[in-house]
Formats: sequence, structure tokens, C-alpha cells
Amino acid sequence: MSCDPKIVWTHAQRDPFPGGHTNEVRLIGQDVKRYLERFPLTVSNRLEEGTTNWFLQCIERTWTRNGAPLAWVLNTIDRVEVAEECITIAGVCSPFISSKPAQGVSE
Repeated sequence: MSCDPKIVWTHAQRDPFPGGHTNEVRLIGQDVKRYLERFPLTVSNRLEEGTTNWFLQCIERTWTRNGAPLAWVLNTIDRVEVAEECITIAGVCSPFISSKPAQGVSE
């Protein structure tokens, strides 16, 4: 399944809630690779929460928002791989949970 980044938010969590899903983000291009070069680009175990938060926020800044409702939240970075011009980042994600009722839904 692929997903438009416009409906994805990032929120680092050591123990993702509700979690239960995995994600794989592919960032392509030399500009992205240079932008992220200060991060660990070979990871095979979950990064600690502080590094994950910083890394995810930098990734999110490369996406353009259009006001679409959010659907997914990236919570962890468990694996990072680099091949040529592609950086692949994988981890746990959660469905987006809003404290506001969905539009058109009454209580």
C-alpha cells in the first residue's frame, strides 16, 4: 500500500499508541540524501526517542501539506537503509486519532 505524505504526521513514541502497523518511507534524490546526512543512515535497531523525533520532524518538513485530514502517524524508526539515491526508513505507525469528532458526525 502506498500513502500520500499529505495525510501523514510524525510523533515519536517509545511505546507507540495505538501502534499496530508498520510503515516504510522511501525518500528519493541526492538533495534529500544531503539533507539527512547528519542522521544515522544505517540502522537495524529502533532509534532512541529523541533522535527519532528529530529525524521524523526533518522528514516531515520535506512534505507539502494541503489541509487534507491526517490518517497516519509515524512513531518509530526501526530501520534505515541507503541505496544509491534512495533512503528507506521503516518503523511502527499508528492510525491518526483526533480528539475532535469527524466532520459531519454528531455525538
